[in-house]
Amino acid sequence: MTRGRKLLCSLIRICITLNWIVAIFFAFHFAITGRMYMSSSPVSSMFVIFTCILVAVLILPQFLKDIENGVNNPEDSK
Repeated sequence: MTRGRKLLCSLIRICITLNWIVAIFFAFHFAITGRMYMSSSPVSSMFVIFTCILVAVLILPQFLKDIENGVNNPEDSK
């Protein structure tokens, strides 16, 4: 794996970690206060939490796996 790909994989792992931290923070804040800090509507806040978890669990790990396997390598498509 090239240096650029390793850096990209590291950045994606950092993004996954940050998504989990944000989702957990807002979930605890909502559980304690009943309201989200970033919005007055709990429904829209829960949608943001659901989106963060969905991205962190399904989309980013698959993208990371594809990068590690070299699927997104344009040199292989020639």
